[in-house]
Amino acid sequence: MTVPAVLLTAANHYLSRGLSKPAACGIPLVLYYGESKLQTGNQPGTAHTDTGGVLWPNAGGIASWNGGRQALLKAFCDRHKLAYTDLTAQLDFVLAEIWNPPGYPTVKAAIQSATTTVQEMIAVFVQSYERPAAPGPEITRAESGISDLMSDPGLGVTVAPVIVLPIPPPAVPTPLPSSPVALPGVSLMDAALIAALAPIVEALAAGLFRALITQLSTTTVAGGVVTPSPVLTTPTAAPAINLGSLVNELAPLLTSQLTNSLPGLIAAEVARLVPPTGAKP
Repeated sequence: MTVPAVLLTAANHYLSRGLSKPAACGIPLVLYYGESKLQTGNQPGTAHTDTGGVLWPNAGGIASWNGGRQALLKAFCDRHKLAYTDLTAQLDFVLAEIWNPPGYPTVKAAIQSATTTVQEMIAVFVQSYERPAAPGPEITRAESGISDLMSDPGLGVTVAPVIVLPIPPPAVPTPLPSSPVALPGVSLMDAALIAALAPIVEALAAGLFRALITQLSTTTVAGGVVTPSPVLTTPTAAPAINLGSLVNELAPLLTSQLTNSLPGLIAAEVARLVPPTGAKP
C-alpha cells in the first residue's frame, strides 16, 4: 500500500527533530489512521466531547484539539511566529505539549527510551496522549500502517534540513578620525581663532593666580592652619610670609584644581612678589 505523502512528511519531520524511528513513525501513524488523517484545519465530528475554540468552531488540527488546547496552540504559534494551520507547526506543538509541564511523562519516557518499539509507541501515545474512551480500535488502525511506513524508501531520505544561521564576521573596530569631527550643531574653532584666544586665556590665568597668591600673602600660617589676618592699614604692616608653610598649605588646593601646565605660572608669580635674598625689588 502506498504511504500517504502527508504521513511520510510527518515522520520525516520528527526524524529531523531527533526522534527515533519507532517514535517518529508511531506518533504520526496514530494521528493519521486513528485521529485526523493529519488534516490541520477544522475537524467536525459527532463525538460529544468535541468543542470549538479560538481557532475552529469544532475540534481542529491534527490532534483534534478542543477549546482550551486550541488557545494553547495559537499562543505557541504566535510566540514562534508560525502559522497555526502549518503541519510542521502542529507536529511541534504535539511535542511541546508532551514535554512542557505538566506534560505527558509516560509518552515522553517512551520517546526517550532507546528500546521502545513502534507498537509500544503507538499504544502509549493513544492511551496517555489521545485518551479515547475505547483505545483498542484506534491502536489497531494505527498499527495497520506500520509495515508500509517503516519500509518506505522515502523514510529518512527527505528529512527537513537543519537550518544553520550564518555566523557574522567579527566586528572591525572603527579607526579614530585623524582630525576632529564636528558634531551636529557644533562649530569647532579654527586655528586662527585659537591663536587669537590663547594670549587672552593665559593672561586671565596669570591674573587669577596673582590675585590668589596676593590674598594668601595677607594670611598668617600657624599650627598648620591658615587664618585670615586683620585688614592691613599700610603695606609695611604685613606680617612676614613663611614660604615653606605657605607652599605646604597651598599644595592640596592646587593639586585638586590646577592642570599640569600651571605650576610654572605660580612659581613665577611667587618669585615676582617675594624676591630672593639679595635681589633688588
